[in-house]
Amino acid sequence: MIIDTKMAGQFSFMEKMQKFGNTLLQDRVKQVRIACIYIKNYIQKNKLSGQVLRRRSGQLAKSLSFEVFQKGKDVAGRVGTPKIYSRIHELGGTITAKNTKYLTIPLKAAMTPAGVLRKPAKEYGNTFVRTIGKNKIMFTTEKGRLEPIFLLKTSVKIPQRPYFRPALKETQKKVSLIVGESVKTALRIAGS
Repeated sequence: MIIDTKMAGQFSFMEKMQKFGNTLLQDRVKQVRIACIYIKNYIQKNKLSGQVLRRRSGQLAKSLSFEVFQKGKDVAGRVGTPKIYSRIHELGGTITAKNTKYLTIPLKAAMTPAGVLRKPAKEYGNTFVRTIGKNKIMFTTEKGRLEPIFLLKTSVKIPQRPYFRPALKETQKKVSLIVGESVKTALRIAGS
């Protein structure tokens, strides 16, 4: 009978420890999720609303998303975007024409007032190319008047315009506080 009581006490303790561990893990997942949301919102508000990049369509800011991963007792979060052009803005680099002879860099007539491309170069009618100085320029007479619509280049160098790395550095303290809340929860639970 004494052995049964002792075993029952051990099982009760083990159950409490397992619940304690599950509660802590759930809280850690919650806090990492909150931290990811904070970083995502910070980048949208403080980096992608015209501060670092000129906002055109807002697609880069809208595309930001996050994921929280849990493997065993480890929890991690990731904030990012599927937009291919985000990397070249962050790190800079050279873009080279691949499946065509030239890149088509839109000029004012080919863009909306917000700077969004009206339509691709291949969709314009009545076009021709002229060399002016060292530049090749595509013109159109589609609207009944001569308009320069694209600058043609074999490659262009894009300067570095980091928005993501500075945001991570600027939010580091706040994120540490957010994630640290799970430690406070652990201490509260342990004390009770």
